[in-house]
Amino acid sequence: MNPKQSLGSRFYHLVDLPGFLIPWVDRFYEPSEIDLVLLLARDVLSIEAITARWEAYSDAPCPEDIHAFLERSYKRGVLQRHDRSNYSVTDFHSRYDIWALLEGWLDIPDSIRGNLNRW
Repeated sequence: MNPKQSLGSRFYHLVDLPGFLIPWVDRFYEPSEIDLVLLLARDVLSIEAITARWEAYSDAPCPEDIHAFLERSYKRGVLQRHDRSNYSVTDFHSRYDIWALLEGWLDIPDSIRGNLNRW
């Protein structure tokens, strides 16, 4: 099995991404956000723990300003903030709400938008 496929499947499961959106995932999540979701999984972690886990397990470099990256991920609906320094992954619905209102609604075909509306 291709390791990237298994990581992709794990990511889709962690955020509860509807299957019809798998070909469009790059419209909703940046590669660094996918790495972040995979690193946090179902855990609630502090900024320090996220940084340590990133450095220990990710092939991608940890974002230079982790605080800004986590805050941006929170504002984009990728993360939930539990207090000033603890985060966890949100589901796709949280990400979708922000994306549909503020980002790329017109970046996907009408048929996919229709599927999203029905979903």
